[in-house]
Parts: sequence; structure tokens; C-alpha cells
Amino acid sequence: MANIIDGKALAEQIKKNLKEKVSQASFTPGLAVVLVGDNKASHLYVKLKEQACKKSGIYFEKHLFNPLSQEKEILEKVEELNKSPRIHGIVVQLPLPRHLNEDRIIKQIKWQKDADGFHPFSIGKILEGQKVIEPGLIKSVFALLKKAKTPLKGKKVALLANSDVFIKPLKYLLEKKKAEVIVEKQGEFFQDTTKKSDIIIIAYGRPKLLKNSMIKEGCTIIDIGTNRSEEGKTVGDVDFDDVINKVKAISPVPGGVGPLTVAFLLENTYLSAEYMNKNV
Repeated sequence: MANIIDGKALAEQIKKNLKEKVSQASFTPGLAVVLVGDNKASHLYVKLKEQACKKSGIYFEKHLFNPLSQEKEILEKVEELNKSPRIHGIVVQLPLPRHLNEDRIIKQIKWQKDADGFHPFSIGKILEGQKVIEPGLIKSVFALLKKAKTPLKGKKVALLANSDVFIKPLKYLLEKKKAEVIVEKQGEFFQDTTKKSDIIIIAYGRPKLLKNSMIKEGCTIIDIGTNRSEEGKTVGDVDFDDVINKVKAISPVPGGVGPLTVAFLLENTYLSAEYMNKNV
């Protein structure tokens, strides 16, 4: 019987611990989200972050911009939040409208306030082996593997993703734990790798792409994909029903990586606030 790794339960425990820390702190952590446009999924994600902040005692600000807003406006708002003493974490909700340069806007965030943890400075420090706030998404992957009691030392890991800003630090941290990592960017032949892999981490953004025939018996799968099925349901990059009897453990979609990433976003905001208040 496969172990379905419950990310929601893990996230609730993290938020419970965080609420206790916040209640005892001499400061109130603050998170600001910049949301551009009317993407329904983005508005839902921001709402979930707002609710999680309220439950954890974290101050929250939401800054809305219409779909035709100019880049200059967004950059000015980010810079304003960089200077705000109430804000310790900043998130620019992605995706942005096509006329806006995502990289330029993300780089505008002061790295100490980058709650997502994907600022180039932070990624660079991770790759140098220095301790900084890690991306919540990467923390979620390791938390799920730990919950599944899946060892990394000597294991073959297939990392199926397209974003270098995600791939590079995750590969580095997995290899630091003595895993053998093979990266497969989106293509047609990744199953040559997945069939031999003990652990598969997939973030392609293609619904139900990974099938039973493409995996090794008894492997562990961390599914990061979030997609809409033809029936309008939220599904991952893995065909869950097809693989469930072949895997040792799997993170579901929804209920796996998603809730955990929000919890770690809040934790990162707290850690940033703690750091800033120690270094005033």
C-alpha cells in the first residue's frame, strides 16, 4: 500500500509552531503580496496566503494592480515595500502579464525580504554552500521526503523541471546529501531516466504526464505540478491513479507541495523579521 504523503497535515503543524513563535516574539512579522491582473488561480493563492497569515499572527498587505499596469508602477511599489519597516517578506505573485519583465521585478525585491527565496543573491549563496533562507518550494520537497522516510544517500533522483532557478539549488542540496541526481528538462525521453530512479521530483506543468509504465517499482514521487484537468479538477504532473499501486510513496495534488509551500513562505517571513530585528 502506497504512502500518500500528507503535505496539508505537515503544513498545519508548521503554522501551529509558527503561531507560537510569533506570539512570543517582540516583533510582528509582515508579509506583502503584489498581485497584477485578474488570473483566478493567482487570486485564490493570494487569498490562501492572507488567511494563513491571519491564523499565524503575521501582518499582511495585498497590493493589487490592473492587468495593464506599467512596469514602472510595479517596481516603485516593490521599492516602497523594500523600505517599509512593517514588511519583512515580499512576494510578487506569478505569472505576471506578458508585457512585464518577471526577472527585473523579482530582482527589485531586497534579497533579505525575498520570502519565496528565489532572489539571485540567495540562490548564489546556496550554491556557495552558505546558509541563507531557502526557497519554500525546496524546503517542501525535503519535508515531504523526510515524512515519507525516504533516504537520499546513494539514491538515484530524477529531477524533471525547466526552471534553472529551481533546479540548481535543489540539485546542489540533494547532492550534498549524497544523492545521485539526473536533471531532465522537458522532453520526450525522460522515461529512460525515471525507469531507473528511486526518487522522482517532477515540475513540468503538464497534467498526468508521468504514467505507471515510466517508473520503477517502489519509487517515491514528489509531484510539484498544478494543472487543470479536462474535467476542471486540479491535478498534478503525475497520473496519480495509474501509479498509486506501483510507488512506495507519493505526494498528492492537491494536498502535497502546495500547502507546505505556503507554510514555509510564512516561516521565511518570520525568519527574515527575526534577522532584521537582531540587526537593527
